[in-house]
Parts: sequence; C-alpha cells; structure tokens
Amino acid sequence: MRLARLTVIGAAPLALGGCGDEPAAGDAMRREAAQLVRPQPGQYESTVALVEYAVPGASPQDADLLREQMGALGKQVSTYCLSAAEAAKGFEEVLREGQDGNCRFEAFSADRHRMNATMVCNGELPQATSTVEMRGNGYTDRSDMRLEIEQRGAPVPGGVVRMTLAVDNRRTGPCA
Repeated sequence: MRLARLTVIGAAPLALGGCGDEPAAGDAMRREAAQLVRPQPGQYESTVALVEYAVPGASPQDADLLREQMGALGKQVSTYCLSAAEAAKGFEEVLREGQDGNCRFEAFSADRHRMNATMVCNGELPQATSTVEMRGNGYTDRSDMRLEIEQRGAPVPGGVVRMTLAVDNRRTGPCA
C-alpha cells in the first residue's frame, strides 16, 4: 500500500501525493522536510482508520448510505518492507517524486519529529477541490498522522464531504 509506505517516510502520507509548488517554495519545503528523522529499514505494520465522515449538504438518505459505505472500510491494516535504500532517501526525496502538479502546499512546517501541512488539490475529482490538513509525528521506528480532508465540488453529494483519517505505522522487525 503506497499510502502506508509514504506515511512511514517522514510521517506524511497524502502530503506526498503531489504538489505543484513554485521552485522556491518547493526548495524551502524540502529543507524543512530534510529535518525530519529518517525511519529505520524493516518490516512495518500500517493501520489506517476512518475517524469521522460527514456529508453535511447531502440528503439524509444519501448521507446515511455514504457513511455506511465508508464505515464498512473500518480499520485497514497492511504490512510492508521498507528497504534500506528507501529509508535512506527520507522525506525530501519522496516530495520530489510525488510532484504531479495537481496540488500545492498552503502551509508546511517540520522539525525533527513533527510535521504540519495544509495542501490544496484541484482536479482529483473533476470540478472538485480537496483540502488536506496533516498533523503528525515521526520517529525512527513509528509514526502517526491525522488527516482532516474536505472535498468540495459539483460531483460531491451535497457539495461537501469531510473526513478524518488516523494513520499509524510501527516497525515490527527486520523485513521478512
């Protein structure tokens, strides 16, 4: 699962999904990202949990159906191996790889163990905008991230969807 792998590298999932920043802003962001601790290589377990899901503008029937569908996802647990080469690249390399031009960071700050960011994406859904607020902590053997996501636009039932995800990763040992 790519999301889980990206989360461990610097404790920042979706933030890495793409950013079309201007070069100077991108350089400043990479310098901040370079401060983040690098994860240890090894086997990781990743848990992604839907904490909250709301469709405030949808009809009650549509909102109930969407909540039921999202709730059925429950917690998703996966495992993966983070190689020594991937771990050595760290967060700043993943930022470079993730630039696809659809997203821009409105705010980004990081220190050794913490990362906070706000990212806005256009075109993930046609005629829709997504705002993702990320707050997380990363250590050499674990990370946690909270994502507050808001999608707005014509294809979204009721015009707006809000969800909160919690992503936790922990190293379980050497790669199998």
